[in-house]
Amino acid sequence: QRPFGDITDVVEEQVAGVLLDLGMSRLQSSDSSRGFLRDDLALTSPLDLRMNPHAGVPASQWLRETTVAELAATIDTYGALHDSVLSERLAEAILLRQSEEQPASLSQLRQIFEELGPEIENEHPGLDVE
Repeated sequence: QRPFGDITDVVEEQVAGVLLDLGMSRLQSSDSSRGFLRDDLALTSPLDLRMNPHAGVPASQWLRETTVAELAATIDTYGALHDSVLSERLAEAILLRQSEEQPASLSQLRQIFEELGPEIENEHPGLDVE
């Protein structure tokens, strides 16, 4: 298993085409401990959020090592808001909370979003923050 970005390291000769499996497998999505499901185990499991648990770092570790700017850019790029100002406020809130208590589970991270929920909903009506 390798990230798709490593393809040039793996394929050394010219190829006519490449078939990529870009889907998410049932095994990945049904493992509550990864944090992809909205069930009690996912909410209380360690904050991981990796497709491949053997590659990269868990989300909890990444949050300990990231900066407000990096987290805000990630939220703005991959989140539903696409609002750089609000993404920065969310990043600040997450990292401020982290300095007080490490969000070690999805439920703790979700709590931060719920606290900011009214503010987000005022700026983005119709967006479900729960």
